[in-house]
Amino acid sequence: MVLQAKKEVYEQLTKEVKASPHLVFTEYQGLSVLEIEELRKSLRSMNSKYQVPKNKILSLVFKNNNLELLSQGLNGPIGLVLIKEEHPVQILKKLIQFAKDHNKFKLKSGYMFGKLLSLLEITKVANLPSKEHLIGKTVLTIKMPLIKLMNVLKANQTNLVCVLEQIKNKKEKA
Repeated sequence: MVLQAKKEVYEQLTKEVKASPHLVFTEYQGLSVLEIEELRKSLRSMNSKYQVPKNKILSLVFKNNNLELLSQGLNGPIGLVLIKEEHPVQILKKLIQFAKDHNKFKLKSGYMFGKLLSLLEITKVANLPSKEHLIGKTVLTIKMPLIKLMNVLKANQTNLVCVLEQIKNKKEKA
């Protein structure tokens, strides 16, 4: 029965790792159950998941999915963040903020964009602007020349109206 339960955990974890393009490894030792639940709840709302799998099972999952390099740093209690979003910036910001608020929670490394990332590289990715911000900036960059052109073309009409208004005022006074 124990073997069957481990098999089910292995299969479920394999499915979730395959469905998650980005992974983050954490140290959670010393956090209370309530703090871990708080983290899980906030990650769930962002289409991500926080798990604390057994290192042996996690190592087997990585080995059988051609991710052997990820099993090298699996020592001690490890928490695993499964990020299902294509753009992990907001989730990484949330994890970094959680680590600042809870001293015992630490980010160790991550697997993103097909490569293993250090804590420094994760921090750099988290500092990137969000996808929505970049789209807005791009739209504004494309739109700005049109706005300027429209203002230049409109200026002649506005000036003409002002000149005609002044002529009208002079004729009324005279």
